[in-house]
Amino acid sequence: MNREEAVNANKRDWQAANCHELYCDHQLREMIEPLSRFSDAELVGLKRVLVAMSEEIQQILNQECGREGNA
Repeated sequence: MNREEAVNANKRDWQAANCHELYCDHQLREMIEPLSRFSDAELVGLKRVLVAMSEEIQQILNQECGREGNA
């Protein structure tokens, strides 16, 4: 690959990365927008529920992985 081809390939890679970043930003905004309807107190409560669920899921996974290791 000559220098010009390498520069063009680099430009294409950069453009693709920028497009992906813009797409992800757009997706994130679409996901966050509905949360603006909640009060701060409701969001704090939601966070507590999600953290508790995450911890519970992690405990279940640890138990299951322990069983598979002992099997």
